[in-house]
Amino acid sequence: MGVSVATAAASFICLSLNLTLCHVYRESPSLADTVASSVPVARTVVASASPAECGERVFIRAKDAVAATMRDYGSAAGRLSWLPVIGRAPSGEWNEQQLQGSPWRATCPTPFLKTDTSLLALPPAIAFLNPAAFTSLQSLTSGDEDYKEDGEGESEVFPSPAELAAAAAAAGNEAELCIEIRRERGRRADRASRRASRQAVPPSREGVAGRGRGGGREGRGETGSRGVAEGERRRAEESGEGRRGRRSRRWEDQERERERKKQEEVSAGRQERSEERRKGRGEERSQRGKGGGGAGVREEGRGGGGRGRDGEKGQTADIASSLEAAMRLVQMGDPRNALQIFTKLQELGAEETMVLLAWRGMAHALAEQYDQALSDFNKAIAQSPKAASQILRQRASVLGIMGRHKEAIADWTTVINEDPKDAGARQERGAAYVNANAYSDALPDLYAAREIAPKLFKPHLFLGLALTATGAPFEAVKSYEAAMAMNPGVKEGWTNWGQTMKEIAMFNESERCYKRALEVDSSFLLAYKLWAKLRHSVGDHSGVIRLLQEGLKRHPSNVELRYFEASCYHATGDFSQAVTLYDRILSLQPSGEERFQYLAFYQREIAAYMAVKVNAPFSHFSLDDHFNRVFKEGWANAQFPGQLPARGYQMQDLQAVFRTQRRQHRRKGERKFEANREALLQKADAIGRLVQYNTTGFLPNLRQQRAAGLAALDIMQTVRKAWGEWMGRGQVARGLSAEEVEEGVGVGWRDVYGIGVRWRQIAEPNDPIVWIDGLTREAFETGFGSVTPMVSGQTRNIRYSMNADRAFKIVRQEMLHHGKVYGEMDEEIPLSQEALRKVERATNFNQLWDAVQRGFFVFTPCKSTAFPDKVLNGTRLTITATDPGQEFAIRTPLTPNRWRDFDMEMGAAWKDVCLAVAHTSLRASDPQAYRKAIQDNILRMAYYWYNFMPLARGTAMNGYVMTLSLLLAVDLQVSQPIPRGVQVDWESILCPSSDIFIKSVSSWLYPALVEAPDAASIPSVREHFPTIGDVIEALSSAFKE
Repeated sequence: MGVSVATAAASFICLSLNLTLCHVYRESPSLADTVASSVPVARTVVASASPAECGERVFIRAKDAVAATMRDYGSAAGRLSWLPVIGRAPSGEWNEQQLQGSPWRATCPTPFLKTDTSLLALPPAIAFLNPAAFTSLQSLTSGDEDYKEDGEGESEVFPSPAELAAAAAAAGNEAELCIEIRRERGRRADRASRRASRQAVPPSREGVAGRGRGGGREGRGETGSRGVAEGERRRAEESGEGRRGRRSRRWEDQERERERKKQEEVSAGRQERSEERRKGRGEERSQRGKGGGGAGVREEGRGGGGRGRDGEKGQTADIASSLEAAMRLVQMGDPRNALQIFTKLQELGAEETMVLLAWRGMAHALAEQYDQALSDFNKAIAQSPKAASQILRQRASVLGIMGRHKEAIADWTTVINEDPKDAGARQERGAAYVNANAYSDALPDLYAAREIAPKLFKPHLFLGLALTATGAPFEAVKSYEAAMAMNPGVKEGWTNWGQTMKEIAMFNESERCYKRALEVDSSFLLAYKLWAKLRHSVGDHSGVIRLLQEGLKRHPSNVELRYFEASCYHATGDFSQAVTLYDRILSLQPSGEERFQYLAFYQREIAAYMAVKVNAPFSHFSLDDHFNRVFKEGWANAQFPGQLPARGYQMQDLQAVFRTQRRQHRRKGERKFEANREALLQKADAIGRLVQYNTTGFLPNLRQQRAAGLAALDIMQTVRKAWGEWMGRGQVARGLSAEEVEEGVGVGWRDVYGIGVRWRQIAEPNDPIVWIDGLTREAFETGFGSVTPMVSGQTRNIRYSMNADRAFKIVRQEMLHHGKVYGEMDEEIPLSQEALRKVERATNFNQLWDAVQRGFFVFTPCKSTAFPDKVLNGTRLTITATDPGQEFAIRTPLTPNRWRDFDMEMGAAWKDVCLAVAHTSLRASDPQAYRKAIQDNILRMAYYWYNFMPLARGTAMNGYVMTLSLLLAVDLQVSQPIPRGVQVDWESILCPSSDIFIKSVSSWLYPALVEAPDAASIPSVREHFPTIGDVIEALSSAFKE
């Protein structure tokens, strides 16, 4: 037992089973062609995989490829084509003879030494282009004593796993390399076990092992015959009859399995006979005790002793044989049968050695029994902490799968401390950091792994993830390019790359990545979701429907896909289909996607309302007026809708949806009317493009851009008419109050902004665009508001992290100025002198957290114009705990008091705009001053709107739409887009006064203003798109391929 366990321990230490790797072979024609065109890969598939693992098509093509090239395996030339190792003579010159016809010549730019020039024997040293592969395999291929002692040279006609592993390393195929490493190590373990068995119990001795006194005949009958059979089997192996390469690996595995079962049957029979002998000895001892005294006892003691030693050795051999069989099954990827053997070993009373625990732990891990695997690994490591490096790897992998990433990182750190150049451990710790959202911590490990082993796939892939998360998407793209060039069969790599391309607003490249992911796996759910969201984000609702029809064939019960499909029918005006699909979603069983089912209820009610109103004037469309406060709060927060009826909500008449038909209105001069509509849409599209932010994270949504342009024209035409009527009545005076101006003009600030809100609501029904003061009193009084992170732990928001440094300076300044902050319950937290010193020395928001040691916020200052001595509370800059680190965000809760302050400020700003427009005397005397006064007052109103944030969503776009429309109303048109890197809403939030904001924005906006004399002649939006149905039709045609 001792020798066998030592050999098994050596085998285990050699085995490095990466539980996080998976086969890249999938059921797809492209991969089948790849396998068929690469004989080493085909050989690997046939020898190491099953049809279930790699797909029936791939497996059949691999078998055909192997059969077609079988005739070449027996010749030296054929063998040469398999060798990925380029040899040279000991003198350092190239061995050109060995290079002739080798397909690996182009892939091996660096020559490697090969001391054995025989092409029919495994060279004693194999070097790889992949340094990590060389590190992993050098124990198997350098100074190999197994060949010398066993005499089992590689004379088989098939290439060995070591050769194929070298091929995989040269090609950079990590998954294939893993397979071949496992096969080669398993074979070495088999040889080591056979050699150890010969040393422990030679055949000549085993035949007499049971010849103790009193039991010799029985010993020769069972143990002797077993020894002869074992000797014959080993001699057959040594003479070449049992070598690999003379028969297929599958047939050989079947032979081993039959032999194992036979041994188990023999063992069971031996136990039965031993039990019968014990009963017989008991009866004989009883008889001798009656008549023979002590002599009989002494004789029985002698014979019993022999038989005891025989039974003990037989049980030891059974345990060793069973352990070896279990180890082999683990290597072959058969954990179920391996665990059955381990259970029998436990019943036999086998000692739980480190080796047994480690192999049983791997069997549990392969069977996805992670708690049991972790328990076994813990016990094994506790027995021998210093010799547990390989077990630590296995435990770290299991901990990672279980989501216990911090513990996995600790284990990988121990492994790395033993060997800092271990590329495999480096990449795994980096991956664990990424999975724990510690992206910055992951970068050093992933860079190191890439430097040590440039051809490893995993460091490149995870570098792409980490770099994207830390705000370096363009560098991440380079990592993805390298990763997917190495292994294009990893579907997750394509979707990750696609997400990064989306974040940097490269639509076509992102779509290409999602297509490639589905080429690898046509049922890949995540690819369908992300691709649908990509199309949705650019306003292509019809394209989303077409895409999801394909995805839903494969995932008909997926709630998220169903919801996106229904919302797109909703957006394009097919309300009956939308209601039907929303109802279907509500009928599905909850499966962790309840949020989409809740939203489906709210969306169904809105779709039903819009269906009934489809022929009503668009100017009467108002979700805020039609739906009560409880409904709007539930929609904005995706709340469970079951409480709505009890709180006064009246359900929509769903049957009316199917009775309503969209009416097309016939108009006089239809052809001319259609031409005007087309011209109006072109004008709207040109204006809508101006609202686009030119920063990372913002894709151009053509549907919303058209809606923004039409909204700007609608607002412009509304206020021009109102101003003209007001000034025509002669009611303008310089000392009017805000209320008097609003009454005189006929529209207030909320009326004109409400036009833009209406267009934003219909542009994307999936977004809850509602006024916050229209929610329930409870939500309003507790401060409903959105939270927008700039940095969350080690993740930088790709849209807004550009503002983090500037926001940090404001937080630091406010803390030092006021000497206090506010807690999560709005309570004041005074800062001690020590805390203030830390704040003064702080260089980032994490150090500000260290000074307070709890979550807190400060208000951005917002100086009032209506009340010159007052400073309003702008937005909140918050620093709260997250894992890992802290989150730095803005939050703008709207309470009744804050709403009242900003309502007055917005009223005063609207009054100033109207009075500036009506100041005709200034216009006549100083046109430049007149123009600047109007422009400044328009920007001042925008400043307070952005700081106000009165909508649940959509505040930023509506703010700039209003700016464009009011400028157009005074015949000024913006001719240039927003400059790169500028976000107007954030500029407002981070400026302490409207004057500073105006100075900042006017520096690029005013030079872009040009005269727009045709503003008055633009066709009327409301006349050309009078109904809800007309508006939806116009918006749905915005996206063009």
